[in-house]
Amino acid sequence: MVVRGFEILGDSRSFPHGESVSMSLGGEPVVSVDDMAAALSQRRIWQICPADRDVYGASSCPVDLRGPITSAVVNDTPLVYSAEYSEVTCAATRTGPLPPGRRVVLRPSPDWRTCASDFALVLAADDHGRLREIDLTLSTP
Repeated sequence: MVVRGFEILGDSRSFPHGESVSMSLGGEPVVSVDDMAAALSQRRIWQICPADRDVYGASSCPVDLRGPITSAVVNDTPLVYSAEYSEVTCAATRTGPLPPGRRVVLRPSPDWRTCASDFALVLAADDHGRLREIDLTLSTP
């Protein structure tokens, strides 16, 4: 399925998520947010980076987990989603496994995947459909 120019609406009462949500980059755990309902209103919660890095992929730290989606919308890049993960073009080797559970993987459509624009944003849910883990892999041009 192709997604163009979308916006997530609602608030933490309508957004199904676990009390604790883990966030990682390329499989490397970075932070676990223990009170997601309170954190959703804070924009900086989506900006992460491992403590020992200044960059990840082509992005300076902190990396905004929403950044690739925002850029895709601004640039009118078609996005697709799938339950399956495939390697990100020109990305560094993942340092950890994919998040377990039911997954939705957001990516640019295949004909838009280049070393400068590819990414995979993985949203993993528990058996009840509540978000419990977010993982972003970025290309490295």
